[in-house]
Amino acid sequence: MNIGETDELKAILTLIYHRDNKENNCNINSVGFGFGHNYNSHDLNLQNILDLTEEELIVQTNKCGLKKSPSSYKADIYINNDPYSLKSTRGSKPALLKAYSS
Repeated sequence: MNIGETDELKAILTLIYHRDNKENNCNINSVGFGFGHNYNSHDLNLQNILDLTEEELIVQTNKCGLKKSPSSYKADIYINNDPYSLKSTRGSKPALLKAYSS
């Protein structure tokens, strides 16, 4: 797994955390792959997510039902049923971009 894939999976786990914990008036109701889909919850906190090894990340993403989106898809994830593309610059935090079809 490359650095960008690792960052993207950790970003999704972070979004799931915020969906489930509703801290700071978080308005995330669904995080999934496709309209109407919602990934399973996990019991990690934000620091646990950052500290995951590659092996631990694979275990956690499997438990949540995460899978990599096909390369032909513009969106990596749906948040509140809106499509987004995740990008990692590794020099900073991962970015979240709204995906629009043309």
